[in-house]
Order: sequence, then structure tokens, then C-alpha cells
Amino acid sequence: MALYSLAELYSNLQNSTQSRYASIDLLESSKNFTGSYDIFLSHSSLDANIVSALKSHIETVMGFTVYVYWINDPALTHTVSKKNAQIIKSRMDACKSLVYAFTDNSIKSKWMPWERGYFDGKKNRV
Repeated sequence: MALYSLAELYSNLQNSTQSRYASIDLLESSKNFTGSYDIFLSHSSLDANIVSALKSHIETVMGFTVYVYWINDPALTHTVSKKNAQIIKSRMDACKSLVYAFTDNSIKSKWMPWERGYFDGKKNRV
């Protein structure tokens, strides 16, 4: 069962004082964050607007810290490589739980199934 539908996410974002560009503020506040995160947000890179809205909602409304690689580690690419896998593993190790943003694009992602499997095997909190 989904926690949020796309319509709910966009409605919440439109009804708040934030815009879909709220991730700019999140980017600034998360650049210096080096501790742990509450949530690793596993997602398809094709869903940037959805992920931005979901991250914003979880952080501002629910009060959790959320790791999204292209926001928290902007130099990290979505290219599949050993180096990137090691970085992603270390970021997942610093997170308490994983939220899987399931969309039509999820099945196209090479990273999402791997992230889910790694996190489930490591922490059993997906």
C-alpha cells in the first residue's frame, strides 16, 4: 500500500507555502549534514520532481532527515560503478530506514533493487 499518491504529494506541496523548488533550500541545509539520516530515499533518477516533493514533505511535515544522493551528494553520479556503490553503501549504513519510492520508473532503475536488497540484508528496515 502506498503512503502517498502523486496527487496527494503535489496537492500537499501546492497547499503549503513551499514550491516544487523547495529542494533548493533543502540542498543548502543538507550540504553540511554529515551525521546520520532517518531515511534513505530509494528512487528512480527519472522521478526528480516527485522525489523532491516527497523529501520536502517528509522533512518539513514529518520532521525526519532524508538522504537523496543528488541533493546530499551532488557530485555523486547515478552511474553504476564500484566507487559509487561503496559511497551509497556508506550512506545507507548512516540511515535508520529505507523508503522505496515506487513509481512507473522504478522498474527501469538499476540501483533501486540493489539498494533495497542491501538495506534489507543489513538492517531489515525497508
